[in-house]
Amino acid sequence: MKKEIVLNILVVIGVVLFNILFWNEGMGVNTILFTLLMASGIYYQDASLFRMRNMQFIALGTLFFSIMVVVNHSLYAKILFSISSILMIGIAQSRSIRFLGYGLIIGILNMVSSPVTGVRLAAKQSIGNVRLGGLWRKLRLFIVPAFIGFGFFVIYSVANIDFALLFLNRIIDLFSLIFRLDFSFERIIFSFLGLMIVGGAWWKNNQNLTFYEGNEIIQKNKNRGKYKGAVFIPNFISLKNEYMIAMITMVMLIILISILNILDVKNIWFKDVSGMRSTELKAMVHQGTYVLIFSIIMAMAVVVYFFRGNINYFPKNNTLRILTCIWIIQNAILAISVVVRNVKYIQEYGVAYKRIGVFIFLILTFIGLFTMLIKVKHKKSLQFLFEKNAWAWYVVFLLTSTINWDVRITQYNILSDYNEFLDVDFIVNEVSDKNIYVLEQYSDDIESRGNWSPSTLEDGIVAKKYKFKKKIENQSWLSWNFPDHNTAQGL
Repeated sequence: MKKEIVLNILVVIGVVLFNILFWNEGMGVNTILFTLLMASGIYYQDASLFRMRNMQFIALGTLFFSIMVVVNHSLYAKILFSISSILMIGIAQSRSIRFLGYGLIIGILNMVSSPVTGVRLAAKQSIGNVRLGGLWRKLRLFIVPAFIGFGFFVIYSVANIDFALLFLNRIIDLFSLIFRLDFSFERIIFSFLGLMIVGGAWWKNNQNLTFYEGNEIIQKNKNRGKYKGAVFIPNFISLKNEYMIAMITMVMLIILISILNILDVKNIWFKDVSGMRSTELKAMVHQGTYVLIFSIIMAMAVVVYFFRGNINYFPKNNTLRILTCIWIIQNAILAISVVVRNVKYIQEYGVAYKRIGVFIFLILTFIGLFTMLIKVKHKKSLQFLFEKNAWAWYVVFLLTSTINWDVRITQYNILSDYNEFLDVDFIVNEVSDKNIYVLEQYSDDIESRGNWSPSTLEDGIVAKKYKFKKKIENQSWLSWNFPDHNTAQGL
């Protein structure tokens, strides 16, 4: 049996012993036993280390501190024992260390990177005729899709409580099964800590770290071209690999957004919100709307990324194009859900500047999704996407600038029959002075539907008129504009 296989088995045994020694226990005799266990593993891995004075001194020092933990049981002794243990791990990795500060740094880095080191070492092993390294190369194709999928899962969970609860209930059922097996989530984390400590001490990390104490420079590699650092970053240079990643990502995202859209159609599109408490409705609309808008932006970014270069012209990417078109259409349905949320809020509370802003943004979003659909379907370039959207957005801004939103917001809120009381404070104090003549014209309607007394409303309008007069009294004809002229005529 190879020494590497034996060492991997010993690490697993070490993690089990770490659990036995420290789970639900304080620091005492177990620190002495663990120090002896650590030193034994390091000796098996490289016996020549213990011929070095610095390792001999640190090993004996760690054993001494563990004894002091038993004798004095002070926080001071426990901290020194922990530091000395990390130093022993650092020196076990680089025998050339003389400055203990470097040993502490290397010890911490090796503990953090030990799970990755374990994966790398395991990838070199074989089970029968199956080489784990080949299996790992296939599994790493799922790393990027998993990260992207998890990101959208979090976004959708924040935007839709029903979506979050759907998965949360399944997770609770899974953990209930684990708890029946008498194995808690906390113990999993504790075992992972044990893996970091034991693996950091016993697994040799091939980082080729060299320390130059004269100028205190750490050179991470002598041969830069052959350096393999502690952090494993998949190198997806193959177009075929990138295509597979895009395929996996799209399938995963389509499943997630399909569930979200089904829940939105069921629970929001046809839901009567008139009986909902104001706090619940505001939470559903405000939080959900902005998060969903963010998710659509991220979705467009994902499509742009995957179709940014050669993959756009990859000859066998028809399946990916179809999946991407489905994904874009699903995001359009999601945008419709945002429209429904916004409309339901306006029906209950009236129009505000942000509600108008959401509608304008959604118009731009539909344009962006449509042009992206054209890009994917007809193999257009990113330049096409940016140019068409820029001109379309410019036209939208031109058209929306023709509307006097202050007057329209005020008129709608006063005259529309929505369920809540009229927010008089908003239309008097927050909307600009362009609506003064509207406030006076519909003062009776404001009094009947609003939550201000007639005298308070009159004082508010008078104060708004005063501020308007102060604003225009020092202006010349160069500042003339139609809304101010119209307001001044009504004073």
